[in-house]
Amino acid sequence: IVLAEATLQRFGDFAHISQLGGIEIETVEDRAMLSRLGVSNVQNDTMSGGEETRAKIAAAFSQQVHGILADEPTSHLDLNGIDLLIG
Repeated sequence: IVLAEATLQRFGDFAHISQLGGIEIETVEDRAMLSRLGVSNVQNDTMSGGEETRAKIAAAFSQQVHGILADEPTSHLDLNGIDLLIG
């Protein structure tokens, strides 16, 4: 699989959202995905662990890739967050 360097950098940034000062909403698709996962109105500096996980998932989904490899993506989610992710 060959990915553009900018895409790889953005993927790497997702893993460190809280350390980088939050997420950047770059497109309408990003905003829609954040809204779908219930974190569009959350301030970056007040995100809970579950909200941060949902933001990372939204960022990954907004890439429009064919697949996503995730290590325990539901580990910090409550039941509602798990339903949003799996449902």
